[in-house]
Amino acid sequence: MPSTPSKPELLAPAGSAETGLAALKAGADAIYLGLQRFNARERGRNFTEDELARLVEYARRKDKRVYLTLNTLIKEAELPLLAEQLCRIAPIRPHAVIVQDLGLLRLLRRHFPELAIHASTQMGLHNSAGIRLFEELGVERVILQRQTTLEELELILKRVRLEVEVFAHGALCCGRSGSCLFSSWLGGWSGNRGKCKQPCRRLYRQGERQGFFFSCQDLCLIDLVPTLARLGVAALKLEGRLRPTAYVQRVVQAYRIMLDAAPDDEADALREARRILAGALGRRWSHGFLTAADAQRVIDETTPGIAGKACGRLLATATDGITLHATAPFGIGDTLRVQPGSGEEGYGFTVRSLQVCRRAVKSAGAGEECFIACSPPADLAGTVYKVAQAGTHPGDPEIELPAGRFVVPLRIGVTRNEILVDVPLGRGA
Repeated sequence: MPSTPSKPELLAPAGSAETGLAALKAGADAIYLGLQRFNARERGRNFTEDELARLVEYARRKDKRVYLTLNTLIKEAELPLLAEQLCRIAPIRPHAVIVQDLGLLRLLRRHFPELAIHASTQMGLHNSAGIRLFEELGVERVILQRQTTLEELELILKRVRLEVEVFAHGALCCGRSGSCLFSSWLGGWSGNRGKCKQPCRRLYRQGERQGFFFSCQDLCLIDLVPTLARLGVAALKLEGRLRPTAYVQRVVQAYRIMLDAAPDDEADALREARRILAGALGRRWSHGFLTAADAQRVIDETTPGIAGKACGRLLATATDGITLHATAPFGIGDTLRVQPGSGEEGYGFTVRSLQVCRRAVKSAGAGEECFIACSPPADLAGTVYKVAQAGTHPGDPEIELPAGRFVVPLRIGVTRNEILVDVPLGRGA
């Protein structure tokens, strides 16, 4: 069994510097993030190298950790670009690099041995034999497939020495991580290249039947946190690099409460954690694939794959906004999405201006007809969902984050008459 601390690390997603700061302040021990290239969430805002450096420095000062995701497959023509990026990243010293591509793993071990490596869930690891192989390759932690059952997890933890990380909360996919070609076949957007268009969330037809046949419920293991901790899991991972900041804050707070609860207080802690999670709007919760019975229930083909709560019916669109009939309360600062019934990608926006009966209001209640100022596409249609509640946010990351530290290689020559300093062109040049 791996040697792990008494409490698993709480690892949170960071789709932006704002979300990363919010997660750390809410109680995350570590965050994971991606740059503009070579990460499995290329549709997100992501980070510049300068933002990465600043966030890593901030985390070090707070005794926290930052993991960089380079968790996609790398094409042959991209290797020179990747190598250049690694040369710039290495001096920043993220606490670990999460990888999928075996070629990248070899590059890191051979040329950047100072960087810790975590094997991504995209590598499809699901048994102790595979984990031992990656231990031989110099990996420090493995992230198991979401399809690993609780019984398998317990056996694995008894047989390996490496740190084992598991997903505890967030979106699930019907395909096995790193092996799914669904998005590639339907639209040429590969999930193994960070560009998944989520075809599993769409409406399909089979004969006379139609439904969301591939759309999984969300994972939520909040009630199993004590069990996972006792088994010796090294880290609990929260999914959500494309989620709003307020969502990530709430999920981190809930899992922090459960991790910190004394054994006698776990029941009360669970009630409070669930109360907090109720405000982190997502799909219906499930235990994912932890048992055979759970796996049988994880697909809900009657419900659209949109995360959130239905709050309105679209009545009309205009160039400057939409008119809808509210079926549940929402207000200024909430994030809404108009979702077509087909399951195709919808239109999302944050409510900044809201009118009821031509009067500006801060919130709308069920039964009211209201106008929301936004810039909708002309052919918009569907049900309106509230996907995130207004929440408190950290201040401007540009103000809060310290300057990043970089190692700059210099060549200095000294003669009787002068000192010559050779500085290679690099960052910002």
